[in-house]
Amino acid sequence: MWEDTNLPECPAENKHCESTSVIRNIYLKDSITFWEIRAISLSKIHGICVADPFEMIVLKEFFIDLKLPYSAVRNEQLEVKAILHNNSEDPITVCVELMENDEVCSSASKKGKYRQERSVNSLPGSMAKAVAYLEKRLPHLTNPYAVAMISYALANAAKLNKETLLKFASPQLDHWPVPGGHQYTLEATSYALLALVKVKAFEEAGPIVRWLNKQKKVGGGYGSTQSTIMVFQAVAEYWSHVKDLKDFDLNINLEVAGRASVTKWFINNKNQFLTRTDKVNSIDKDLTVKASGSGEATLSVVTLYYALPEEKDSDCESFDLSVTLTKMDKTSHEDAKESFMLTIDMLYRNSERDATMSILDIGLLTGFIVDTDDLKMLSMGRERYIEKFEMNKVLSEKGSLILYLDKVSHKLQDRISFKIHRVQEVGVLQPAAVSVYEYYNKKNCRDEFAHLEYILLETAVNYVHRAFKKS
Repeated sequence: MWEDTNLPECPAENKHCESTSVIRNIYLKDSITFWEIRAISLSKIHGICVADPFEMIVLKEFFIDLKLPYSAVRNEQLEVKAILHNNSEDPITVCVELMENDEVCSSASKKGKYRQERSVNSLPGSMAKAVAYLEKRLPHLTNPYAVAMISYALANAAKLNKETLLKFASPQLDHWPVPGGHQYTLEATSYALLALVKVKAFEEAGPIVRWLNKQKKVGGGYGSTQSTIMVFQAVAEYWSHVKDLKDFDLNINLEVAGRASVTKWFINNKNQFLTRTDKVNSIDKDLTVKASGSGEATLSVVTLYYALPEEKDSDCESFDLSVTLTKMDKTSHEDAKESFMLTIDMLYRNSERDATMSILDIGLLTGFIVDTDDLKMLSMGRERYIEKFEMNKVLSEKGSLILYLDKVSHKLQDRISFKIHRVQEVGVLQPAAVSVYEYYNKKNCRDEFAHLEYILLETAVNYVHRAFKKS
């Protein structure tokens, strides 16, 4: 699926050459997908540069999708469904024929080809019966989700009962609460919004859009895939209808205590859907937001702060494991920014024997390297705390450091200590797991998290929503 192209170097005899180029004609495969063109460059000064991918959608204007089972048994009777896809802008007339095949007994057998005409009953009559049934059942419904969904169907038939729909809304008339989960409330509210937009009830729809915007999670989603798609569709329908009805002329100033400059945003009809961001490095600074003009906007504040990961209870009772990480006063590696001492204490919880042939699986923190000199010292001499060590991706899921132990005592704690060095800065560093288990019984393990108190953090997000209106 890959096509690689290498650009030629500048000729040595051409002193004025600044760049080269190459032209290739490549036929994309006949698959209904999209292709990406990626450009990667190497520079002695700038290092590796990767350009944003350029996407090309590959599709056919017309194709047939046969719905067939994965396999079939001889003498089984199968239904063959042919779905026709027309991606062109114009309607086309096609004739689909089932050809005779010696290996398959079908209606086309002994005829060479088979053609059958089918007539489809008129849709308006069936739709009218469905609408009448929904109108009859609507007054007897008690579930807000069903009411919202049926109201959207009736709105498409110009039969919306707005009074019944709003009766199931919240007291603020901005969402439709559904028992059983917040995602159902989001979906029901989306159906209600679609129904109101369909009948051009934009005054009632406005508070609903604002409520949905406040439910947005980090990353822009709304929890489940279904609820996210429903909210996106409903809000998009609303803005596509009101974009020419509302006048956006909004000026927003963001002031941060201690910062000399003021961040200014101007929102109008042309750029109202663009997201603006600003980063504040200190979380203990007061933020002042001033808005003037006409229009509405939503302010979301995402806060990242450092916190220790919660200790997780282990259901493994075979080992006691304690992991500590201590910062050293001086670095002991030429490329290290900081050095730490990793200390691991282990005890096999068995009253009769030691744990034999044990594995210590140590996950390395991102941006850290192991002091191999320390590990070599541990694997040498009369003591030989470890048999050997290696970076292994077979025994370890993440390619951790693997230490082979001859045994783990069941009487006294065994201690292994070695240095690790930070060679790269990593933001939002995640914890690393340490596991110990017998080679022939991997279930006998105990995991702990090695963490740096002032480095590791878990993300906490607080959303603050404000709607700016004309001042």
